[in-house]
Amino acid sequence: MKIHSVECPNCGASLSYKQGETGGVCPYCGSVWAAEKDPDQIEQESYAAESGRLRAEEEAANRREKAAAEKSRKKKAVFLVILAAGIVIVCLYKHVRKMNLPEIDPFENLSVTFSGLDGEGVVTYKSTGNGDLSAMKFDVSKEDALSNGDVITFTAEDLEGYRFSRSAAEYDVTGLDEYLSSYDRLPEDVQERIHSASLAALQTENRSDMNMFPEGTYWSEPEYIGQYLLVAKEGYDNWHGMNRLYDLYHSVITTDDGEDYDIYQPMMFEDIIVKGDGSISMDYSCTLEADWHMGDDIGMGITAIFEGYLSEEEMYYGVISGNEGNYTVYVAEGTNTF
Repeated sequence: MKIHSVECPNCGASLSYKQGETGGVCPYCGSVWAAEKDPDQIEQESYAAESGRLRAEEEAANRREKAAAEKSRKKKAVFLVILAAGIVIVCLYKHVRKMNLPEIDPFENLSVTFSGLDGEGVVTYKSTGNGDLSAMKFDVSKEDALSNGDVITFTAEDLEGYRFSRSAAEYDVTGLDEYLSSYDRLPEDVQERIHSASLAALQTENRSDMNMFPEGTYWSEPEYIGQYLLVAKEGYDNWHGMNRLYDLYHSVITTDDGEDYDIYQPMMFEDIIVKGDGSISMDYSCTLEADWHMGDDIGMGITAIFEGYLSEEEMYYGVISGNEGNYTVYVAEGTNTF
């Protein structure tokens, strides 16, 4: 234990004390004396006092900061309450005001029309209402590239002085023109016109060719034997047409020596359209789609030329082969296939 020395403040006698003692009585003169503080102790006490002061300042600063934050929070809370109350008041005012307006259905007088081809259709619309209602405006979810079966949404824009019983309405896209894709959509009268056009074109074609046949050769009237319908597959679109209807005919060439030869001729019509009302729109002009044949094929010499096939099977593969990649092939009831 460390021993310290000190002089008596009264008689000057040398005194000693142990570390930690704070003073005593001089044995020589009886005076009370106080021990000097240890420098280390002084430093520790000073450090402790400074630390205490800093902690006190920090705690005071924290209390001030918390008080300021709480005050700010309360101000914000009051502001938000006032703001919310203001919004509620405005909304209630608008609601009450709106409820006093006349109510209308904005779609009651909306005329909507779809036109064009399936997949490329467009919508046109207008409000047929009188007065203010004629100024009705609408937003449309989709206006072009429409297909039958699509659903589009009309949204009415606010109209000053009115409230709406509904603000949006859905419309089914219908009535767009379509390319013919099945036989059941060809009316009987259209089929008759197709057959008439085919026969007229064939008679002209065959009479022209007959002029080159030997005298005594007979070519019978063409007889209808069926149809092929080729419908373009999705994604296919070029000059060959979106559909191709082949009207099929059979006739017989009889030579001057009595030999008979079967001739098969397909007449082609392109891009037949079923209108939105179910009627058919098409070009009734047609072309004979077949290979050229010389008379040598039936023993009549090269001067006898005709366009057609020498068998029904040959016609089937001649027309269908090369088209199946781009078209779906349908065959009319009663038509032979191979």
